[in-house]
Amino acid sequence: MSNSIALERPQSLVEAKSLRGPLSSQRFEYIGVAALFIVAGTVQFSIAIAQIFLSIAFLCWLGALVAGRERFEGPRFFWPLAFYAGATLVSAAFSYDPRASFIDSKQLVLFALVPIVYRFATGTRGLTMMTVVVTCGAISAAIGIFQYGILHYDHLGQRPQGTLGHYMTYSGLLMLVIGIATARVLFRPGERTWAALVIPALCVAVALSFSRSAPTLRPRAGCGHGVLCRCPGSDLAAICLHVQPEGSDPARPCRDDP
Repeated sequence: MSNSIALERPQSLVEAKSLRGPLSSQRFEYIGVAALFIVAGTVQFSIAIAQIFLSIAFLCWLGALVAGRERFEGPRFFWPLAFYAGATLVSAAFSYDPRASFIDSKQLVLFALVPIVYRFATGTRGLTMMTVVVTCGAISAAIGIFQYGILHYDHLGQRPQGTLGHYMTYSGLLMLVIGIATARVLFRPGERTWAALVIPALCVAVALSFSRSAPTLRPRAGCGHGVLCRCPGSDLAAICLHVQPEGSDPARPCRDDP
């Protein structure tokens, strides 16, 4: 058993489940995987579209668990997150205005990304998802640089924001992509070329946003994501709490691999 942050699911168990699961379970999985990849890419261009496909991925995850009669599984660090969510809801229930407090707690549902990615982004899928995230981040960075250089989004009243509604959301998402790309350069020697080419554009786009991300968050995000990816057998998949199970080596087959 590795000392990585996630709990390994044995390959034999994964294969056994894929063999015994009905055809409907496999369909749920294929649709859920596709929706999750769309979330990883579109979140950098449209939060609304990403939320729609996240809902689809969530429903497919539930459907795969029920149809395949699978036991709920998640990495070890998911349980503190679940405890935190539960404590938050209890606190909201005893607040002065419980209704308003519950409404403000709606973002807790994003913690569901942890078991969803743990279930769907296994094996080579995790590495492919990282490539999708880095590529979409490069496109988003190019849009921001174009806005700065051509459209003159070069002052505090109008900063580069890509296709998103706010420059801080834009720079924050690019920060996560920088972390993923840096981790791939440092710890994936055979797959570092594309990430190394993209990092300068990402850093320039963040700097041009004139946000707090430029001077303070870039080093911390890069180091934090790098530490996670350095853990044996763990691959940081993408944005928004994308988590890889321990032991997710590219050589380990996915559920649909022969």
